[in-house]
Amino acid sequence: MEAIREGNEEKKLEGMLREAQTKLLEKVEQTLLEEQFLRFKEEAKKERLEMKLKKRAEEAKEWELKIKEQLKKSFLIDLLTGFLGGLSFLLWQINKPWWALCLGILSLATLWLKAKIIEIPHTVGDRGKVRLTFALGCWCLIVFLVAEGILSLPIFKDTSFLIKIISFFGVASLVVGISWKIFTFNVPEWTGINVFNSFTGKQTTFLPGFYFKFPWESIKQGSIHSLKSTKEDTQKRNYPTGSGTVLTAEIMVQFAPDPFNLITFEGIDNRIITQGLMEHVSSILLAYIAVEGRTAKGIRANIGDLHEKVREELGIEEGEKRTLEDPKKASPSTRSQNPIEKAYGILIIIAKLSDLNFEENYQKVLTSNMAMKQIQAMADAICLSAGEDMTKKEAWDQAMIVSGKAEGHIIKTIGGGQAVPLLNIGGGTKP
Repeated sequence: MEAIREGNEEKKLEGMLREAQTKLLEKVEQTLLEEQFLRFKEEAKKERLEMKLKKRAEEAKEWELKIKEQLKKSFLIDLLTGFLGGLSFLLWQINKPWWALCLGILSLATLWLKAKIIEIPHTVGDRGKVRLTFALGCWCLIVFLVAEGILSLPIFKDTSFLIKIISFFGVASLVVGISWKIFTFNVPEWTGINVFNSFTGKQTTFLPGFYFKFPWESIKQGSIHSLKSTKEDTQKRNYPTGSGTVLTAEIMVQFAPDPFNLITFEGIDNRIITQGLMEHVSSILLAYIAVEGRTAKGIRANIGDLHEKVREELGIEEGEKRTLEDPKKASPSTRSQNPIEKAYGILIIIAKLSDLNFEENYQKVLTSNMAMKQIQAMADAICLSAGEDMTKKEAWDQAMIVSGKAEGHIIKTIGGGQAVPLLNIGGGTKP
């Protein structure tokens, strides 16, 4: 009999050993699969980043070529306009008003054609040299006409050349001082301004710095924008899962105006942008939850994958600079943009789930279940330690008091000094 018993024990031991080896192999295989999956995710992420950088470089090259071509056309038309305007002024001086008027109209027509035919991409302070040349030309013409009229007065007939020079510069200073605000403007630090052209009906964006402008360009109050990011906005939303459990997500977004798309940003209210970003992050979460087989516990356990999904959908790369320290020196092709950023004219700083948890009522149930399991384990330990001297009911009562779930006093002892609690003496059960 002993030999049979030993043989059975050996077989049982061998079975347990094989089972342990099988579990160990399964665990090792699972670990290897997880490592392979992580490596695959990292490689896929690197590949996506490389493709994004390549696409960004191609877009930057196309953008630069487009700007160069358009600016070249713009310069030629501006040169033609200046030539026609100067020739018109000379014809006026030699008493040929009709020819001067015709060339003047033709000069204005070239400006109108330029606005209609050539669409110059939005750049920072574009056509600055043209604005400066126009302002200097206007000042010279006005100073010349005013000074010629003043110095031709009889009072200046017998004055010295030095007095005439001083008077001329005095007139020039007066003319420039009076019209300074008409031809110039200043953009404060971390501010962007959309300047409106009354002739073309278009706007041009200017970033921090000093600029010249045409007299027919104006700055409206609603066209001055801060380039600083908005404060973080957070919303809580509930999402039912396939298992029936409801998840409560706390969505956080933060964005800043895109300096190179400030005209689009001006046309959209900040509340609409915030709501749109919230809805987009919410749609990503809903699509993630809708995948068959995903439970609430599984989704919450893999929240890292969900964060990665949000970053991937919104094109947010960790470590990528999302704000611009010196927007005036930056280029619109220096950072990637997703369709949402382009549609709203923004740079997304933060868009994430700051919290993802079970609904409050479900959390209470989970907490209650966990507490009951702990009390049951404590009661089993007390009952096992006391042996036959204590019933399961008495062990449960003592565990309830020790865990703080009930009030009572130990008033009875039994053999071996074992204390037995009686509940609710001088108090009631805790909720």
